[in-house]
Amino acid sequence: MYEDSESEDEDFDPLFEDNDELDLPKEDEKYYIGACKLIRPHNHFIMLSTVSSRIFLQYSSSVIRSYLESASIIYTHRPAIDIMKLDISSENYTVIKKTFWIRLVQRHWRRVLKDRLAIRIKRGSILAQRHFEINGRYPYGLSSLPKLDGMLGVYGLSKDSKYKN
Repeated sequence: MYEDSESEDEDFDPLFEDNDELDLPKEDEKYYIGACKLIRPHNHFIMLSTVSSRIFLQYSSSVIRSYLESASIIYTHRPAIDIMKLDISSENYTVIKKTFWIRLVQRHWRRVLKDRLAIRIKRGSILAQRHFEINGRYPYGLSSLPKLDGMLGVYGLSKDSKYKN
């Protein structure tokens, strides 16, 4: 069993040597690629380990995930690879997971694109075209296309929210 763990470490030797971010001090409000873990009593995510963007693009996600698991300060089985924004307001390296918001934006943008396509198809109908010729605008509900601005309004994020960039 000892030999297996040592051979595993040998697989990651190039990663440990090439990863510039492993030993460097982290900067507040900077983005990092790596693994984090939710600490329950405080409900904060803390940074476990990171990789540089060069390393992230050079290796497959399974190799990066295994590396993050072995280089982590706390054991985490199969850690997720996240984009994290560091917040050093306390003595801990707490992070805000940005990958979560990227997924939300992607999901909502797909819905917006689907709605835009539906409106364009409805604008092409004979009744909508005739209404536009007579009034100079499309019928109610077809006059404006949904856009990026306001698409996350269902979450009720205010202008002073801590998640706003």
